[in-house]
Amino acid sequence: MKKVVFLIVALCFLTACQHNAQTPPPTPTSTPERREGLVSPSPKEVTPVPSGGIAVEMQANSSVCVDEGDRTLSECTQSLPKITNPDTPGLVRINEYYEEQKRGFDVTHNDFETNMRAALESDPENFVPHYQYDDFGVERNDGILLSIRREQLTFTGGAHGSAFTYGDTFDVQAGDRLSLDDLFTVPRETYVDFLVERIAAQMETLPYEFWNKDYPALARDIFLYECWYLTDDALMIVCPEYSIGPYAIGIVTFELPIAELEEIWKTR
Repeated sequence: MKKVVFLIVALCFLTACQHNAQTPPPTPTSTPERREGLVSPSPKEVTPVPSGGIAVEMQANSSVCVDEGDRTLSECTQSLPKITNPDTPGLVRINEYYEEQKRGFDVTHNDFETNMRAALESDPENFVPHYQYDDFGVERNDGILLSIRREQLTFTGGAHGSAFTYGDTFDVQAGDRLSLDDLFTVPRETYVDFLVERIAAQMETLPYEFWNKDYPALARDIFLYECWYLTDDALMIVCPEYSIGPYAIGIVTFELPIAELEEIWKTR
């Protein structure tokens, strides 16, 4: 009987170890070519153009670095937005912004390659490749404002990867990347108070275990991150992982209808 109990306990322990093992996130369905160095861009994906909007395409920028034995060191993919007909200075500036993002992506990935080669040489048995996936999506495109959501997943070992959501919102005519301050007719302190009241009310309805029950204070902390984007009818405020609660609740996004913000909203 003791042997049976011991075997059951041992089996449970092994199962738990397998569950907690370091495993990379699933590879995207469109896997880039495997070779050393940077990989040529993948085919472009054209997003639908709404009435009055501008044409934007998503062009993949992918790279996979492997060692001499074809072992993956790092894998990174992006779907960078590009305006297909930049016929005004403002649209040219927006394209230049994302071209700079691409250059930064390539430099960062080259650094990852160097670091991963060193990590593999120092501890080949416990080596874990680096993965980064960036996905961009057009959320608002009305010819006046262009708002693009960016979702990023990174994995560098451990129990799980890290996820982030950012936003870039541009004044189409000038090509300026806007801050929250640019959206409101009142000072920052005033509009933050206005938004905190509404976010705190939403927090009370959610079944999450936040860090604390002081919802107004917790909601105010969100504005330290400046993570937001616009849809056609709402301001989306994004809370990064661990910012307002444990990892288990993930990224939390609060939707604030623009119709409810009209008294302080800057009309464009």
